[in-house]
Amino acid sequence: MPKPGPAPTVTDDQLLAVIRQQDCPVVDAATVADEVDLSRERVRLRLNRMATEGTVERATLNGNSVVYWEPAPTPA
Repeated sequence: MPKPGPAPTVTDDQLLAVIRQQDCPVVDAATVADEVDLSRERVRLRLNRMATEGTVERATLNGNSVVYWEPAPTPA
């Protein structure tokens, strides 16, 4: 059931911060959602958009598990 009130505001930078603070180099949407005020579905949609934009990388494991990580910086 959705939370009452206005839609929560979470920036892409906040989602990236959650990814960076994890002990594992990859995360799933559920892990990120547990740390921010967004549903798992909303986080999944946001991370997929960020993957399309190149802000994060995305991979599907075993045909259904999706993980995300911050791409390595490109050398100058």
